[in-house]
Amino acid sequence: MTKFGNPTSVSALLRDESERRLYALFDDIRTLDIGRAEARELLHGMCRSKGWWIQTFASGPKKRPPHDVEKARRQLAVLLRLEEWMLQKEAGHAADPGG
Repeated sequence: MTKFGNPTSVSALLRDESERRLYALFDDIRTLDIGRAEARELLHGMCRSKGWWIQTFASGPKKRPPHDVEKARRQLAVLLRLEEWMLQKEAGHAADPGG
């Protein structure tokens, strides 16, 4: 039995292979040497990028479906919380990000 269902299903086998390759990529990327300052800068860039996307696609001629915008808003909330947690940790008074 594959992770997604019937082991003889070609689509299930393709999904499993795709997942395997994705997690192998994650393992490879985790080995990159990224310092705190660079990580903070990259995280802030992700926040800005997601914010730009929301501003561009939440309304107007390029408006996306509400569920797409809500998903992006929730993703931005996670990024902002991680950024805040990272800054608090560096200042020496971070609470557990999970609680």
